Amino acid sequence: MVEYLANTLKEEQYHCKSLSNDTIKINVSTPDTYRKLIKQLQDDKVVYHTYQVKQDKAYRVVIRNLHYSIPTAEISEALKKGHTVQNILNIKHRKTKEHLPLFFIDLESKENNKNIFDV
Repeated sequence: MVEYLANTLKEEQYHCKSLSNDTIKINVSTPDTYRKLIKQLQDDKVVYHTYQVKQDKAYRVVIRNLHYSIPTAEISEALKKGHTVQNILNIKHRKTKEHLPLFFIDLESKENNKNIFDV
């Protein structure tokens, strides 16, 4: 695997560590290096596990005290003035499955995401 990495990436772009159960942990220095490595692993059909890059994660907020009957499209339109909405989900009670006055809002990762609290 070390030779495989050396053929794919430059030595200063990654750091690898041997773990138990014959696994290797690879840390890369930049998101571009991460994407390049993942693409190469997929092309070669190597079995691997990865976590999502922070830049690619959605920014999740919770909106409280909105009645559950408000259409999610209406909430999305209200937020489109400065944000890109990926998903809106009305939260239900775990046991009773009743709608709660809470909504999960997933926003596309941007610099202005914290401004949503000013709405």
